[in-house]
Amino acid sequence: MMNNSLLEMFKNIDLFLKFFNNISDLVYLLRVKEPGIYEYMFANEPARAFTNLAEEDFGKCLDDVLDERTAMYIREKYQEAISLKEPVTYEEELIGEELDLLYFETTITPVFNSQDECTHILAIARDITERRKRDKEIERVKKRLELIWNSTADAVYTIDKKANFTQVNEAFANLLGWTEEELLADRKITIIPNACNEDLNGILEKLHKGETISSLHAQRKHKDGSLVDVLASYSPFLDNKGRFDGAAVIYKDITEQLKFQKQLQESEEKYRLIAEHSSDLIKVLDLQGNVLYASPSHQHILNIDPEYYVNKSFKTFLHQEDMYKLDSFIGRIIQTKEADSVQIRAAKKNGEWVWIDSVGTPVMDEEDNIIKIITEGRDVSERKLYEEKLKKLALYDHLTELPNRRLFIKELKNAMETSSRTQTKLGVMFMDLDRFKWVNDTMGHDVGDQLLVEFSKRVRSCLREEDLLARFAGDEFLVMVPDLKEESQIYPIAERILNSLQEDWEIEGQRFSTTSSMGIAFYQPYDQNYKDLLRYADEALYKAKERGKNRYQVYVGSVDKEEVCDF
Repeated sequence: MMNNSLLEMFKNIDLFLKFFNNISDLVYLLRVKEPGIYEYMFANEPARAFTNLAEEDFGKCLDDVLDERTAMYIREKYQEAISLKEPVTYEEELIGEELDLLYFETTITPVFNSQDECTHILAIARDITERRKRDKEIERVKKRLELIWNSTADAVYTIDKKANFTQVNEAFANLLGWTEEELLADRKITIIPNACNEDLNGILEKLHKGETISSLHAQRKHKDGSLVDVLASYSPFLDNKGRFDGAAVIYKDITEQLKFQKQLQESEEKYRLIAEHSSDLIKVLDLQGNVLYASPSHQHILNIDPEYYVNKSFKTFLHQEDMYKLDSFIGRIIQTKEADSVQIRAAKKNGEWVWIDSVGTPVMDEEDNIIKIITEGRDVSERKLYEEKLKKLALYDHLTELPNRRLFIKELKNAMETSSRTQTKLGVMFMDLDRFKWVNDTMGHDVGDQLLVEFSKRVRSCLREEDLLARFAGDEFLVMVPDLKEESQIYPIAERILNSLQEDWEIEGQRFSTTSSMGIAFYQPYDQNYKDLLRYADEALYKAKERGKNRYQVYVGSVDKEEVCDF
């Protein structure tokens, strides 16, 4: 429940506006019109800018401004705060204007009068994106370190400034046989072969200088006396005065890798036996990207004979837009001598494209030179399709499948730039359905929803290919009409739309009529932003309704142009 000091602030509206307009948080004040019905009263400047709230939205209810799903979610939060009679705080993810993911922490505060009735809702949303990013990064690093230490297959241990063991992970014990308890109990235990003592002295000398050592090929002694080939990496610990205070050491067991490389060089046929029984797309490439071998799985997945690939460039079978990716992919592997990955589109025999997630691994000779690259690819087309569906959900209205407000505004900004550059005219139609509330109230929301779908189909059939129709909110729709030589070219389009809506609707056995009112505004380069353009079109729409509905009205400057079409 809101405290007395804040209630007093509500009594002084000037103080309220001044206070909340000078903070960066998003602030919304809504009046409780009746239980479950909330009406916008105030939003500070940051809130208006973020949510594209226009002046005419104030006095409207949540459901008239927001899409159905968002309005339902926010209403539940308001009801929770009113029920508890105390503020409710929650976090939510939103998609920003640039389609980036934003995080907000919103506090809902109910305001009660002396009769213990909730009269207002104060919502304050704080952008916590950077905090969440920092928290995620800290958590990511923490988990990564824990994963490296506890779960990695590489042996990891630490030493103090006297080169004594201080910590050893389980992989170390698996690799060299010694447990942490054994090493800490007996300082005389060594894993360095006698022949490598001079090398160890050189390593310690570099560590004392604060230098790191990466991927040093070395041999270490197992508890049973055998030698193990490892790639050793050393990172020094320095105290607050920059002096050596210990080190972290990682051993990567390359015994099997060395054996495998030797066996692969001696007989590639052994590798073919593995590849030919794999469901992945496996290729052997030379350093120019030419195919030396393709696994039988190409026949099953792409319907292309594996032999057809041999002695041809891999790029020949890729989408034109992905050819440069292959060059970069091979270049990175050659430069780093490490595995790399790339996502590319490969052609099927029927001309369809398949998204492939491919990992490339270098094959080295005894002198550590790359002689071949082995690629292993998997079909990820379904995953890519799912990602596209998620993107569509963020940009399109789920009911009419039209572009939503966010996508329309993005395209409108681009069209405004084009209009300024090419000196062409750009018009916007703001329209809604006459008597839509009557349809919902008398025939039900299912009929109302179907009416919106059928309305969008009729309107879209009247537009040019380059025009853009979008659902703005509720029964409000926007049409962007670009690339006009003269403003008058928009009027036949508007008349076609109004004329198409004169026919009765037949939905779920109900026959009824409802028309549309429309406001038209034109973009004036260097004198408007997109918010002004939409506001002018909206003002013209309301003028059309005042003059009897079922018509369009054109807005020019501060005066409504007498271009009116009545039906």
